Amino acid sequence: MDAKKKLWAIFNELAAADRVLLTDTFTLLCYVHLSGDTVAANKLMRDLFNTVNIQRERLNLSDEETLLNTVLNSLDGNQKTYGLAVSSRAEIADLLHD
Repeated sequence: MDAKKKLWAIFNELAAADRVLLTDTFTLLCYVHLSGDTVAANKLMRDLFNTVNIQRERLNLSDEETLLNTVLNSLDGNQKTYGLAVSSRAEIADLLHD
């Protein structure tokens, strides 16, 4: 499964109460990274991924630390692809559209 599909699955398996906030935050961080604030985006992205894994553990879902680290390490040049891969609200996703 490619990274985009896996990202979508990782976030969609989360509880609905957490999903919107986490997907919107992920997409916003992709936008921040694309805008040039890479250090801030990377730091917050690490925190976000830790939160995602904690939520997944609470739901007895697999830990996705390896894939999420791969996404973080390959974010440069893939911000739009990754940010649009998750189900964030349209107003947030629109930030990444040309």
